[in-house]
Amino acid sequence: MAALADRLRADGSRVLELSEDAVWGERAVGSDPVDYTTAWPVFYDLLHRDQRAFRVSPAEVLDVFLKLRDQVIAERSVWLQDWPWPDLPDKLGWDAAASLALSDDLLAASTLLCPRLLYLRVDATTALQQAARSRGTAWLNRHAGLAVDAPADGAAIATVARRWVTGEATRLEGLRPWHPVALDASQPAARVLDDAWHVLQGEPSDEG
Repeated sequence: MAALADRLRADGSRVLELSEDAVWGERAVGSDPVDYTTAWPVFYDLLHRDQRAFRVSPAEVLDVFLKLRDQVIAERSVWLQDWPWPDLPDKLGWDAAASLALSDDLLAASTLLCPRLLYLRVDATTALQQAARSRGTAWLNRHAGLAVDAPADGAAIATVARRWVTGEATRLEGLRPWHPVALDASQPAARVLDDAWHVLQGEPSDEG
């Protein structure tokens, strides 16, 4: 996302970068706890203040989206993020009906932005191996439900990869109304960036 934001700025665009860290706080590396206070204030108030994440209503999530949308429109910015809004209800423990309803509301509210959802296709095991190298074994073990000090072997990666593959078809089905554009993320980074750029410019990528 950072490379795409840099390219947009070099082309003269203003950019709002909304990363997962802005929502959930800076990712913990190793056994360090997540510092929720590093989330953007609007998300800290929505999700983390008084540990209120699992008491958040769809109306509150939509209100935050609308505030950000109006900011982007007023500033004539390009809004980039490395996570899709329809993923948020799943992390908040909502049922399928509530998740779908919010996704529909978000899609309707985003019409003025002409949203483009890029889906980076990559082998799950390869992606997790790269994440483990950058974030540490303890981070991976937490996602696998293992002790943070478990030995560094392939068990955690295999566990998380199976879970990811199992849920991916359902996740993509839920994102279908957003018309995701699939990009081959196994290519060199510069090629993936070019493909993403073409999609944002309204041009067909080599992926179709």
